[in-house]
Amino acid sequence: MPDAGPHDEVDEDSGRAHAEVARTHRLLAVLTELGNAPVAEEPARAADRIAHLLVPRVVDGCVVEIDDLGPGLAAAAHVDPRRTAALLTDDVRAEGLHVALVTGAGTAGRLTVWLENARSLAPVDLRLVRAAARQLAGTIERQRLRTLVDHFLTLAAHELRTPLQAIALGVDLVRARLHGAADEVPRDWLVGRLDRTGNEVARMRLLVETLLDATDLPAGRALLRREPVDLGAVVAQVLERLDDQISWARSACTVEVSGPTDGLWDRVRVELVVTNLITNALKVGAEGPIRIALRGDGHSVRLTVNHEGLGSFGLGLWTVKPIVNALGGSANLATNPATGSTFTVSLPRSRA
Repeated sequence: MPDAGPHDEVDEDSGRAHAEVARTHRLLAVLTELGNAPVAEEPARAADRIAHLLVPRVVDGCVVEIDDLGPGLAAAAHVDPRRTAALLTDDVRAEGLHVALVTGAGTAGRLTVWLENARSLAPVDLRLVRAAARQLAGTIERQRLRTLVDHFLTLAAHELRTPLQAIALGVDLVRARLHGAADEVPRDWLVGRLDRTGNEVARMRLLVETLLDATDLPAGRALLRREPVDLGAVVAQVLERLDDQISWARSACTVEVSGPTDGLWDRVRVELVVTNLITNALKVGAEGPIRIALRGDGHSVRLTVNHEGLGSFGLGLWTVKPIVNALGGSANLATNPATGSTFTVSLPRSRA
């Protein structure tokens, strides 16, 4: 067989050059389409778009899996015209390249790609796949944050509406009494009504402060002012301040204390935690008893608030955890149809 001549070598080199140019154009087209992705795209649509974008221009097969992160955040997409039936088998997954979809809340899924015939990805193709995974992770993160914001705004609107209504009713009652009274309105009655209205204003201020804590504490922007605090005394003070609300809720509150209940904490934020736990119990406790227990030992103090209601996690409770975490403690909610709901907060008595 005759050796290849100069013209054959030129043709071969030219063919490789044309193939490389064509491949470069395909990669540039993929990059352009990645850059033109809609900002407000849903995760499921983004997963499907990216899978179809990579196959067949970059890889032969692609699977996108997104974990169930809540409403609107679960999705899966896959593209492989040759092996669709075997797409989700363990063998196929073992052959592919797996890229984690990392968001602010952790790993949200993974992007898996592979090539046929035991071929491997070129470095530029690998970077492109990773860029696609980062874009998809960003889409998931934006959706997660939108869901959290919507949930929080719904809670905030609901929680703030209650004290606003109480303030409006209190003002209307005082106005009606002043205008309709045949004689002078008793001073004690008027002061009592104003005190109740003042308590509702304080409650609204508490909700706003709680909102600020929920955003500042996880970001490290809030300064904790630690000082000696007796948690038992804080509970007693909060119950005294909430006396009217306890009467309106027709709930009986009991407190059991054992062991030391003092520690080095931020007094204002500890008061926020206790107030939020008790007001939540009053709101959803179904007029049943509220049982408060304090248990202290040499290392920590545990506060539990139990009531007969189930399943409520309003704005107050939503913001308890950031405060407790910042103080080095832990908080959890347990619900049971037989025993109701129990919120438990544990705080270390000394600085962590």
